[in-house]
Amino acid sequence: MRSKDTVKILLGVEGVDYNCVDAKDRTLLMMAVKQGWADVVALLLEREGIKVESRDDEGKTALAHAISRGHLESFHALLKVDSISAKYATSKGLNYLMLAAKSSNEKLIRSVLQLKQFNINARDIYGRTAVAYAVKSKRYDAVEALLEVEGVDVHCVADDRRTLLMDAASSYDGPKMINRFLGLGLGANINAADIYGWTALFFAVFRWKLENVSALLKVEGIDLSVRDVKGRTVLMFSKELGSKACTELLRKAGAS
Repeated sequence: MRSKDTVKILLGVEGVDYNCVDAKDRTLLMMAVKQGWADVVALLLEREGIKVESRDDEGKTALAHAISRGHLESFHALLKVDSISAKYATSKGLNYLMLAAKSSNEKLIRSVLQLKQFNINARDIYGRTAVAYAVKSKRYDAVEALLEVEGVDVHCVADDRRTLLMDAASSYDGPKMINRFLGLGLGANINAADIYGWTALFFAVFRWKLENVSALLKVEGIDLSVRDVKGRTVLMFSKELGSKACTELLRKAGAS
């Protein structure tokens, strides 16, 4: 018997506390949402007295879990009993739009945008915006959904000084995403470095993404002599990682 079937049986037992929580303050509803068990979520929502606004130790509600996991069916079911609030935030400062961006689900991002007017440039406790989370999710369509929002700031820098171009350089959709941001003017800060001294090129090399490295090397003004906090140039870093293809590409570009 599958665990989901067991849960369904136990839900039928008289006296079951549907609002009980575990050590992390997660309710049964939250756990069902996280597992992607939309039918169990539906069963729980039918129970009288079920608490949908409870928060776990991260400040997440069941709706927040549905959004962050990208579970559309549970998301729509919960919307019938809960509502999207532009003022909601987790303990780390993530609003519903940031959670949707983190899920990488483009349809969910667009659904959340249609439900409430969000500050597209709001930041969490780390200084990250919804767009930053979308880029980190490595899904181009998720990023594009947010870039369509009026007033979006593509020049945002997180508290660790990471830029969107740095995160794009780590992406599997890299060349496409990198070129999109370069077209929006991010190439002007191609040599910007995070708190560890890494530029976008360092991030591309770290991921062994030859296409990303190649795309960045074409940017006018790129400085191949930049050193990170450990004193390494990007060529030294590539050698250290053992990426022969990236190392050869950097050498041809004049790195030393």
